[in-house]
Amino acid sequence: MPTTTDRTPKYVKYGEVYFTIDGVGLQLNVYQSVPPMTGPRLYRLFIFTLYRSYKW
Repeated sequence: MPTTTDRTPKYVKYGEVYFTIDGVGLQLNVYQSVPPMTGPRLYRLFIFTLYRSYKW
């Protein structure tokens, strides 16, 4: 997945989120880091979504 730096992290698509804003149906993909984060102080399931702000 492209980033704004030279870093090239690896993610896998975990799922999709569907929602509606002002009557417009939208979808965002949800991703998880590879390998998944583990350890006593980290959440086992760390997921996130990417988006760009859009002026309606």
